[in-house]
Amino acid sequence: MSNVEREVQEHVESGSTKIHFDQQCFGKNWILQSNKQEQVDHFICLICKQVANNPVEINCNQHKDMNETFIVGENCLKKFLNDNNNKCPIEFHDGCQYYKLYEMQKQINQLNVICQRQFEDETKEIKEQVDGDIMVICDFKGKIQDMNEHLNNQCKLKVLDCWFKQFGCDHSYSDRDLKQHLVDNMEQHFNIVIKKFEYMQKIIEQQRDEIKQLKSEKGIEVEKLEEEIKLNNNNEEKKENDQLI
Repeated sequence: MSNVEREVQEHVESGSTKIHFDQQCFGKNWILQSNKQEQVDHFICLICKQVANNPVEINCNQHKDMNETFIVGENCLKKFLNDNNNKCPIEFHDGCQYYKLYEMQKQINQLNVICQRQFEDETKEIKEQVDGDIMVICDFKGKIQDMNEHLNNQCKLKVLDCWFKQFGCDHSYSDRDLKQHLVDNMEQHFNIVIKKFEYMQKIIEQQRDEIKQLKSEKGIEVEKLEEEIKLNNNNEEKKENDQLI
């Protein structure tokens, strides 16, 4: 690790630089499942030490004489600048300059990967020291550029809401586990549907009562109005008769 990298790492660890998962650079261990170390070495983000996502190169005049190329994931850099009063992560000066590396992003997009969710599940099982072979549920193998499409539309490990969510079941599962959840909880789901139905019936009855009440009140108002009109008509007729006399 170079002196610059060491200083950046210390600054990151001492500060509050954290990035949401969906904005992070790509996990190096995940990438190395399908690629050699030398294929990714020049893609490593200076800040998070993972494979840069939307890579940029820092090229400030203050350190242009350094014999190093400073590659950073764009979101990592923006978060770092935001958390450190816009100080450059190289020498902590103002006015950090950088530009996007579109060609490098194209190369990163072509790296081979397995399903990200499958990798996370395997990592979790290894940490928990699960006995036996690790079950492969999603066997996707492709390019990084295909991962979003896979995760959103094809992945067998995609988390789905229970079919009875609208009735009050808040559980979410992968496609496989959701089917088992539906089988195991048929009675509970039936009960919450019945409760929802009874609740809706109660609401409908209340609304009917309110409508009847409104009609009744309107009926009384109409009767009063008719009486007033009749009384006014009688008074007008009386006035006309008095004038004739």
